[in-house]
Amino acid sequence: MRNSAVVTLDGTEYEVTRAKLRVWLQLEDIREQIARAADSKDRKGFTTLVYSYLSVALSADIDFTTLPWYEVVEAYVDIVSLHRPFFQFPFLNTADKADKVPWDYEGRTWFAWSHLLARAYSWTLEYIAELDIDDAIAHLQEIATSDQMRKEWEWMLSAHSVSYDKRGKGSFHDLKRPDWMKGMKSKSKHKLGDKIPMKKSMIPMGNVVRWSDEQLDA
Repeated sequence: MRNSAVVTLDGTEYEVTRAKLRVWLQLEDIREQIARAADSKDRKGFTTLVYSYLSVALSADIDFTTLPWYEVVEAYVDIVSLHRPFFQFPFLNTADKADKVPWDYEGRTWFAWSHLLARAYSWTLEYIAELDIDDAIAHLQEIATSDQMRKEWEWMLSAHSVSYDKRGKGSFHDLKRPDWMKGMKSKSKHKLGDKIPMKKSMIPMGNVVRWSDEQLDA
């Protein structure tokens, strides 16, 4: 696990420190644009974006156009490697594959992530901006997991979770999970009449007496 790297450009060594969350998200946005430029074979756009990535990562005013291209590429690859998350977070497996929403805009990633973290933990934007990359991703995955668990609980209690056939027999249907959670099985595989776990907070206080069927028929 590296927290810094040294890249050489035109004989000058530059020490690069692993970025904190806000700068990392800026770098990731540029890296995504670089990938799109490569896919569309936009050579000029690709080159300009690589220069932009290095400018942000190095925080230095360098005329990259005068440097050998192989040095630029080597520096770019090394810095990208430095900024990979240390851990394999399932949350990131499909994050880049998500469809763009109509209200998206360039640079929105930082505001979307910081909003979620600030709302969940009441952290200031200044504090969030300086979070370690892996810590931030881990917290976001826990936020997303808790949100999904809440939705599944509410879904299980709703009438929409059960469908009936022609004979009136009911079948329970799980709420669909996001792709990054597909490896986990829901614990809500129940049929009508099965005992269903109940949250402790929803259990009535005191002794709970259940009337038998005979008493109800009396």
